[in-house]
Amino acid sequence: MHASHLQAIRLSVANLAAARHFWESALGFRCVGETEVNDPILRRIWGTEGGEMRAARLERAGSSRIELFHWEGCTGQPIRDPRRPWDHGVIELQLQCAMPDRLIVTLQHHCEMLGEGAFLTPFGERCKLLPDTGESVVLSVPSSEECDLFFSGFLGWHLRDRLAITNGFTGTASISLCETTIYSSNGGGAGSVEANRFVRRADPRIAQSTAERMSPAYTGVWMLTACVESVIAPEASVVEVPFVGRRRAVVTRAPGGVRFGVFERDAR
Repeated sequence: MHASHLQAIRLSVANLAAARHFWESALGFRCVGETEVNDPILRRIWGTEGGEMRAARLERAGSSRIELFHWEGCTGQPIRDPRRPWDHGVIELQLQCAMPDRLIVTLQHHCEMLGEGAFLTPFGERCKLLPDTGESVVLSVPSSEECDLFFSGFLGWHLRDRLAITNGFTGTASISLCETTIYSSNGGGAGSVEANRFVRRADPRIAQSTAERMSPAYTGVWMLTACVESVIAPEASVVEVPFVGRRRAVVTRAPGGVRFGVFERDAR
């Protein structure tokens, strides 16, 4: 398989209009579409049967697409505690910004600032502004070996770099070492994945899996998506992929328990 770069970062939100307003007004994204999500097969796969579900797609030049989903069954509770980056799953969205200092002035009125360009959105997602490097979705994972098997072996992505960082993680004191591996699509495009295995000092707060909460029932990043020429998997289904159309697709799990949707570029 040779998967594309990230097609979308899907966030579950408790209020679609409020979340749209924040991403558009504070971070410069533009809504390019809003739709109902009604496909019964897709809703069954996602575990969101019953109740209205709506989604909005947001785009910004040079950025990965953000897709906001609101389901009537959403509890409003977060998928994860953003101050516990060692819990497995999506930790942070790193967003490219040519002049982050100027944008930070605006964000200070809406967000909790964590320092070094990092902040919590009003809805609990942890984000960070980067002036020069490309965008990344940052994961906490149990092992680098699992990441190699999934991102390089399954998706066919390129392993760009592997390094050990000893200066911890912004806003967290208990992390002494972070073993980081960066993967990106061989075809380039916006959005790479940075997988972190954390080594921590003595800390009574054990790492928790957030996999069961990575769903539109809770707020936060719940799925990443990419596309391929052909989906070959026995569990694949033909579904109406929001903003894409009717496609053969499969939902699997990336390291750390993150839901990962893969769909075909063209309907077959």
